[in-house]
Amino acid sequence: MSDISIEFDPSFQKLVFHKIGIERNNKFLNQLDLNKITLASTESGKERHLYDGSMTALYHLDGVQKGDVIAISYSIEGFNPVHLGHFSSNLHHGFTIPVNHINYRVFAKNNQVVYYKNINHELDPTIRQEESGKVYSWTSRPEKPVELDNNLPIWTLDLPMTSISTQKNWADVVQWALPLFRTRDTNFRLPDPIKESLGERKKRWL
Repeated sequence: MSDISIEFDPSFQKLVFHKIGIERNNKFLNQLDLNKITLASTESGKERHLYDGSMTALYHLDGVQKGDVIAISYSIEGFNPVHLGHFSSNLHHGFTIPVNHINYRVFAKNNQVVYYKNINHELDPTIRQEESGKVYSWTSRPEKPVELDNNLPIWTLDLPMTSISTQKNWADVVQWALPLFRTRDTNFRLPDPIKESLGERKKRWL
């Protein structure tokens, strides 16, 4: 694997590379050259006619040899303003390819709570309090690649991962999303069957 691809949305995010290189025979060969980065339109939802302006940064490392370790460090800064400061993500601690060292850091402001759930592992984060907030850190060194059954459905969660979110449950998500779907037509009324169905779902979710 000598190609690196990172997806981000330039309309509200900034991609910052800190390090790109190769570790070989206890030496680090620096390959960070911003002029070699190319951008390609991602539009991961275009098959559903959803166009969000997302881009993929592509980088090719030269001269990669057997036994080399590719070292990369980067940050994606910025959040979609529609989320009102909330965020969620899945942090993978193992992959189907050999990975030597995985490190994640999540910075949360003092008024934010980060909820996390371990899936297929028992690795809890170290939490450090700083003046501006808390830093959640996960560090892992996978012993070997994860072997998956190719016949498993795509929604099966077999990789070790940590699911994180600033929203505690689906009720919090519903409260955040409701204003996004309010209609300006005050005369609009839902048909009774749909209204009754939504009422039952609201009882279950809230």
